Amino acid sequence: MNDWNIDLAALYGDGPRGYAHEDLFESPDGRHAVVMYGIDEVGVNKEAGRVAVFRNKAAPELVFRPKLVAFWYAGTGTAEFDPTGRFVTLHEFRSQTLGGGWPPPRTRTIDLERGAFTTAPPSSRSS
Repeated sequence: MNDWNIDLAALYGDGPRGYAHEDLFESPDGRHAVVMYGIDEVGVNKEAGRVAVFRNKAAPELVFRPKLVAFWYAGTGTAEFDPTGRFVTLHEFRSQTLGGGWPPPRTRTIDLERGAFTTAPPSSRSS
């Protein structure tokens, strides 16, 4: 996974993996990795998974892993980093409604330095 020695077994725990797969997205500055794991099909040609954020490629350290949030998986377009590499934007997965159809995706931004979701709009972010 791009030279990041991530312990996938620790991310999955004791739960079954089934056909799930993983992908890693590295920040432009190479200081952080966003790992999407448990990626599985949630609809026809639609995939979603959970994320975990790591820092320190030489000895990866988990800094953030939201427990009850899943995100859409879109291949290389899944994680959108800002130019500084401090923030990453993902699109939250929300399941189909009872009336049918998919609700519009909600954009979530993670501050990789703080290891937390941020509500700061892109124009007000500072390094």
